[in-house]
Amino acid sequence: MAQLRRLFQPGNIGGMELKNRLVMAPMATWSHDADGFVQPRTLGYYQARACGGVGLIICQSAVVLPEARAPGRLAVWDDKFIPGLASVASAIHAGGGKGAIQITHHGTILTQHKKSVKGPPEIDVVGASPAPWVFNNEAPREASQKDIDHLVNGLSEAARRVRDAGFDAVEIGGAHGYLVAQFLSARTNRRNDAYGGTPERRARFACEVVSAIKARAGRNFPVIFRMSADEFIAGGITIEEARIHAALVTEAGADALHVSAGCVDTAHLTNPCYLYPDALFADLSWAIKQVVKAPVMAVGKILEPSLAERLLEEGKADFIAMGRALLADPDLPRKAEQGKPEDINRCIYCNNCWDLQWRDSFKQRGLSCTVNPSVLRETDFDPRPAAAPKRVLVLGGGI
Repeated sequence: MAQLRRLFQPGNIGGMELKNRLVMAPMATWSHDADGFVQPRTLGYYQARACGGVGLIICQSAVVLPEARAPGRLAVWDDKFIPGLASVASAIHAGGGKGAIQITHHGTILTQHKKSVKGPPEIDVVGASPAPWVFNNEAPREASQKDIDHLVNGLSEAARRVRDAGFDAVEIGGAHGYLVAQFLSARTNRRNDAYGGTPERRARFACEVVSAIKARAGRNFPVIFRMSADEFIAGGITIEEARIHAALVTEAGADALHVSAGCVDTAHLTNPCYLYPDALFADLSWAIKQVVKAPVMAVGKILEPSLAERLLEEGKADFIAMGRALLADPDLPRKAEQGKPEDINRCIYCNNCWDLQWRDSFKQRGLSCTVNPSVLRETDFDPRPAAAPKRVLVLGGGI
């Protein structure tokens, strides 16, 4: 514990105090019904990770408007979803953690989903500009001022529902090429009005969303802004622009910045596999930290508690977000705090948890993990010693 004193030191995001500096990053679970309602197995999944000792859990992204529905996503576009969301918040609190939900709008990416989402209202694919999406060459319609007002209202109302459900904070999905990021990036924002052109004008939509959430959910309700500090693609967001965006959204009221990278087109970097170095975005979080007073979260292939401690020690970040590492072992924080890192069931960064979600069998079963068979079966998974033990030969290992 003496070696990990920074990692297990309390910290604050706005008025929310966290017991340590470990955050669970949002990951799609595909554990909700077709309409986006919470299912019972979702509760066990999040409670297990809260019991494992992580300070804050950011639940998977939730869609904010009915015409922006996407398959497999949590829904927060109507008050009817609040009871289910409240059960998730209660499960996290029962495990001793704090909880948040990421709210998002897919924007152009809805061109992929519009045919698979059934029922009224029809999916309305709106984006910052009619820039075609690389995977199907389909373009959204450009958002009018009326659309922008509607989108800002939808995101702020969603945040209000997150608050009413008992969560401790909300995260704005402003990264990875989704709608807010589409406004931020010159590659997808080709407007010449007040919402396009310079990095400052491209940040206007994001700032309006932050301000509206603060007005609707309350000044004291913490808002985390997740951003891509570099999209790693020609014409996309650069770290120089991201530093401008970071300063503006925190000035608008964001209480913390969750610094990721990449976009849908460069998702191999957003979800780095075993081939990539550890903590590959840490220098980006450090660069953002230099221009803001709000706390900064580092994310991206951070597994070892000792590495997380070093990033904090070096001032690269104020909080460390882990996704797949906590999928592989929900008890990672507790084991690290108890000085038992050798007991951690380590993620091998095979990316099956992410890659397999495009298969129908995965969508039926939900999120899974190569090294942790209990995922989404936490409440009924009860391994016991075999009645008749056998000798077992394991041929090969790893990926």
